[in-house]
Amino acid sequence: MEHLFIADTNLFFETQRLEDLPWADLDVDPTVIGLTKPVQGEIDRHKKGTGRTRKRALETFKRVRTMLQNGETEAVIREANPRVVLRLLTAARPDPDPN
Repeated sequence: MEHLFIADTNLFFETQRLEDLPWADLDVDPTVIGLTKPVQGEIDRHKKGTGRTRKRALETFKRVRTMLQNGETEAVIREANPRVVLRLLTAARPDPDPN
């Protein structure tokens, strides 16, 4: 069963590169990182900034742009142990009743 984790910008700006994170520590396989439209927009806005955040935004959005150009909704971050994919969640909506 896949495990879906919804990312915020901290995952892209404040941690190691996705490829370098210790995914095995989560002990879930496969791992899906969901990237929502609002987070994509925030990453896009940071491309106009300066410094490390701008650099990370450019790196992240390059991956997203490639996915969009190829008509893909997922990009493999890690192939196995565990398998980790980044998934674009363009139609994700919050649950009105989180209980």
